[in-house]
Amino acid sequence: MNTCETCKYWKQEETLGTCSNPKFYRGYNWDEDEDVPSDCVLVEDDEGWAFLTGSDFGCIHWKQK
Repeated sequence: MNTCETCKYWKQEETLGTCSNPKFYRGYNWDEDEDVPSDCVLVEDDEGWAFLTGSDFGCIHWKQK
């Protein structure tokens, strides 16, 4: 399985890591009229938590480092 640890979008911070995939929208500034891909994710992170994953998490947007 393709996991975050081996993905070019993932950066390990400490135990968890962040993802820089452009299809991961963050915050409350998303516009409902905006054309967004059907395979995107919207993470509402008004507290600044962002979208954190463990190294063994995997998703459909994986790309080899």
